[in-house]
Order: sequence, then structure tokens, then C-alpha cells
Amino acid sequence: MFCRVHERFEADGSVTRVAAVCDAKLLGKKFESGGRVLDLKVHRSFYEGKRASAKEVLELLGGCKSANLVGEKAVACGKKAFGRAPSYKIKGVPVLLVFKA
Repeated sequence: MFCRVHERFEADGSVTRVAAVCDAKLLGKKFESGGRVLDLKVHRSFYEGKRASAKEVLELLGGCKSANLVGEKAVACGKKAFGRAPSYKIKGVPVLLVFKA
């Protein structure tokens, strides 16, 4: 899997972290179904960071306020980290978006 953490510095000095995790075999591809588009070619830089194992992804997700996860492996990690969060599929590719309060 590829993972990348995006950080935003808030006015109160805190940092909001967003994890982007994508199964390696999906990066650089585009999927369309029912009017939904998942373009991992155009948005490659959002997901492409370092390669990580499932264990590393789980550790990374623990420190993030939200996450965008794409692919079987990535979504499985997200469900382990965040519980039974609902996911959806675009042309058979699972997608999970998580936002913690």
C-alpha cells in the first residue's frame, strides 16, 4: 500500500492530519461507475507517499482525524482502525472515507 499524511495547521496551533491510503496496484488507474469517478491517475500525488505494511498503516491511522482509503487492503485497515465504518465501491474498488469529530 501507499500512504501519505497531509497536515493542516489550525488557528489554535493544533494540527489536523488526513491519511490517504491506496492499494499499490490501483495507483495510476481510473475507475468509473454509475456517475462516480475514482481517478487515481489525476490524484496520484494525494495518495502516493511511502510504501507501508498493514501494521504501519494501522499505526498511522491512529493519529489521523480523517482518512481516505482505496482498495481491498487499505479499506480492511480502515475498518480495523475505525470500526464498522460504511464503505462503497466504484467499479468493484472499495472506498472508505472516515471523518472523526
